[in-house]
Amino acid sequence: MSTLARARRGDDVWIPHYDFVTRARVDKATKISDASVIILEGILVLSHDALRPLLDIRVYVQTDADIRLARRIKRDIASRGRDLHSVLTQYFSTVKPSHDQFIEPSKMHANLIIPFHTHNTVAVRVVIDYVSHVIEKRKRGEEEEIKETVELGDILLEERLSFGAPSSLTHDIHPDSLENPYDGMLKADISGTEHESIDQQSPISLLPDEF
Repeated sequence: MSTLARARRGDDVWIPHYDFVTRARVDKATKISDASVIILEGILVLSHDALRPLLDIRVYVQTDADIRLARRIKRDIASRGRDLHSVLTQYFSTVKPSHDQFIEPSKMHANLIIPFHTHNTVAVRVVIDYVSHVIEKRKRGEEEEIKETVELGDILLEERLSFGAPSSLTHDIHPDSLENPYDGMLKADISGTEHESIDQQSPISLLPDEF
């Protein structure tokens, strides 16, 4: 997580390489400098409580179990020299139970669950558009974010006044005391910084549903 945190700040980081056959890191790494987009991939990414806040968008790719099993059989036989019996034995004894216990439940933490198929261009466009939005927002900087907060307060205030709400807006306003029930939905202290309707999520996580 420290490497990810440094990468988010724009610091230089070294990403180690992994050998799938030996299941271990190798003596090789790739340097990443000032990355504008970070894609963090891993089957257990969404299971880590401390890791999720570092992700601007959390994506879970939902893949059918038969496709996952077919991939594993093909991969382990070709890359690891295993036979079909050993692959299936491991799958049903440890892989599938672990998936059901740890991977599948983690999708509740995803912002976007994408059904897997070859040409899911709509889902890809949604992710690209959101990533572009985050990049543009960060380019504007903190000063612009403060401006947006002020503008939001002005919008809420205008909506309040347009429905004839009292000019003194506080948290203790009760819907029954207002002439228009819409005012009760805008219960907020416009002069403060808390707006319950704003959910700010804080690299990009693309999580394949495969274990």
